[in-house]
Amino acid sequence: MAASVLIDYARKRARNVQADVSLAGGTVEVPGASGASIVSAAALSQAFDRLAEEDPDTAEVARLKILAGLTLEQISEITGIPVATAQRKLIYAKATIGKALAS
Repeated sequence: MAASVLIDYARKRARNVQADVSLAGGTVEVPGASGASIVSAAALSQAFDRLAEEDPDTAEVARLKILAGLTLEQISEITGIPVATAQRKLIYAKATIGKALAS
């Protein structure tokens, strides 16, 4: 029961944050991001969308970590993937999103 409540909360929070980012004008601060954390809301939204087209599971891990602020353990519980896999997907997602935002 507690797991389903956590899953619902995390998914709702990730959707709300993504919607805010998609609708925001100007720039937004990316929670949990290192380095330059002010980016264009449109660029961030597009980077997540491109990642979701390429690898939906990795995009979900990235949204749950970067936008919802969940731990890797919580992400593992929500997605059903091992913590180590979630960590690898997050590393890949950060690199992919970072590359997209840098171009």
